[in-house]
Amino acid sequence: MQRSFWGEVRVKDSSEENARRSETELNRLRDTPAEHRNRQSVSDAENALLIDELKAGVMARDEFLAIAAHELRNPMGAIVLSVQTLRLASEKAGGISPAVLRGKLSSLERRIGQYVKRATMLLDVTRLNSGNFQFEIEVVDLSQLAEELIGDLADDFQRARCELVLKLDKGVSGHWDRMGMEQVVTNLVSNALKYGSGHPIEVSLTADAAKAAFKVSDHGIGISEEDQRRIFHKFERAVKRRHHGGFGIGLWVTRQIVEGLGGTMSVHSAPGQGSSFSVNLPRHNPLKGTDE
Repeated sequence: MQRSFWGEVRVKDSSEENARRSETELNRLRDTPAEHRNRQSVSDAENALLIDELKAGVMARDEFLAIAAHELRNPMGAIVLSVQTLRLASEKAGGISPAVLRGKLSSLERRIGQYVKRATMLLDVTRLNSGNFQFEIEVVDLSQLAEELIGDLADDFQRARCELVLKLDKGVSGHWDRMGMEQVVTNLVSNALKYGSGHPIEVSLTADAAKAAFKVSDHGIGISEEDQRRIFHKFERAVKRRHHGGFGIGLWVTRQIVEGLGGTMSVHSAPGQGSSFSVNLPRHNPLKGTDE
């Protein structure tokens, strides 16, 4: 059978193309082991990093649960003791005098408040972690709110031997989440009482047409520059937990709320020179959409 010229050319071209493909495939196969090893090394490194992160997350969770159990058990134990004391006193002949009863009930109320505060903090962490923290924006008079909340801490100031220097501009209001702002004020002032005991604490609130500035300063132990970079993270603190109780999440929760409301939070501090925490918030929050 005779082949035409064009048939021979096509057969020749096809053979050369197949040869080139075979050589390319051979080169690819030669390179595959090295490339595979490189890809495997990268994959192994990524997996190892992921495993380390998961382990760290589990350890942080377990530590947090242990701290939470301890912090919730302490005030509950004191609450139970107060109730038992009141019950025993009421069973005695003559009962309990009104003055003593008022003192006991006041102490009990304070301890219940501590417990509720800790439980609320845990709830906030859960909601923030899950992304289910929903702000309810309304017009909030921050001047009035801060004055009321700080007034509720009068006993805490007395126990910590801290003089309060309060400088609040009147009528500073804005579109914020009321419960969130309660957390911000209470967390920052409580933090100052914890680490600045025995020294004055200054709380100020100023505003212009666009933003409000809330600042809490203490003259306590201060925070190193290195610690300032991590205190806003979950479960972090500038001192060891055995020296100061708490979850190590107050500043993290506070910052999450502030940033969620479109604001910023910063700290200025040095060891032995106290700390100043500043919060700046837009008064007309974009989450609201329209002014009231």
